[in-house]
Amino acid sequence: MFSAPCVVHHLQFSDRVDGVTSLGDQLFVLLSDHIDVHNTNDYTLSRHMPLPGLRGHKWNDLTSCRRYRCLYVSDCDGSCVRRLALDGEETKWMLTDRPRGLSVKPADGNLLVTCVRARKLVELNQLGEVLRNIILQEVWANYTLLL
Repeated sequence: MFSAPCVVHHLQFSDRVDGVTSLGDQLFVLLSDHIDVHNTNDYTLSRHMPLPGLRGHKWNDLTSCRRYRCLYVSDCDGSCVRRLALDGEETKWMLTDRPRGLSVKPADGNLLVTCVRARKLVELNQLGEVLRNIILQEVWANYTLLL
């Protein structure tokens, strides 16, 4: 049996939120050019993770990986995925298309990237190497989830 949803805490942002994920006891919120990191115990802002060169875009996305303890940001305008260690160290993985939605496969930690213009789903390993491209007959979604 499910209970009715309720608001646990309300966070205010002066910018559009492009993505949200959690990892451990931290809540990560993607804003136009940085990530705000909040403590999930009391939702206080603990720090900012700058993302130099990232332009706020409605198709940017954010997800996290428990296995590799990192974050992934899709940079639609930059045609890349940014892999961020929790200390803020960044690696860019260039793509041939503009990425949108991101999802991590729990079994192996591989990243799924939805590329709408090319109508494909790209699977990347933890080093950013393309494992496979899955051509989509029709693009009906901007995000992909492994069920």
